[in-house]
Amino acid sequence: MDRICLSVAILPMAQQFGWPATVQGLIQSAFLWGYTATQLLGGHLADKFGGRAVIGFGVAWFSIASLLLPAALSPSVAAAGMTLPAVLLARMCVGLGEGVALPSMSNMVAAHVPASAKARALGMSFTGFHSGNLVGLVLSPLILMRFGWQALFYTFGLLGLPLLAVWLAVAPAPNRTAADATQHKHADGLSSSSSSSSSSSGGSRGEAVSVWKLLSHRATWAII
Repeated sequence: MDRICLSVAILPMAQQFGWPATVQGLIQSAFLWGYTATQLLGGHLADKFGGRAVIGFGVAWFSIASLLLPAALSPSVAAAGMTLPAVLLARMCVGLGEGVALPSMSNMVAAHVPASAKARALGMSFTGFHSGNLVGLVLSPLILMRFGWQALFYTFGLLGLPLLAVWLAVAPAPNRTAADATQHKHADGLSSSSSSSSSSSGGSRGEAVSVWKLLSHRATWAII
């Protein structure tokens, strides 16, 4: 919901601060600067640390960034002539935090959902993802009309705290048993036949796939 509150608030904000259409468009685009930047990074981090931790960090990050946006429009920032850069930075940081969500969701589905239900689980995840946008677009005008545009960013930013608590309580932790066993095997089995059999049997299954290898496949480009 943090991503869409500016879409509603931009009209009264533009009227208050005298932003022309070009500045409004620039501010609206700043979210996507960050969002695009962490798509690939989010997938890498989710593979390394697990989707649960990465999504939790992303929620905390974009919630704080939302809370800071009204401060970017404060008189002290305006006096320093930094209003527009501060607003762009705040919105870009919201995008940075939200950009990790989809790759992390895919990581968790791959790790915890049986193969026969993966597509259904992803469909449910994406439905929930976009339902938040829908709820935000319905609630934002009501909040704005009653409390002003600043309340949008404070409300959705503060909602990140209970959301993070619920997420950490219900999201499954990554199962590191297999990874730990593999690490111990490589650490203890550096001698002769056991080492060669381990690399031949585990190499094809546990070998990390580089970004360049992914980009070398036509299927990757078809999806992009």
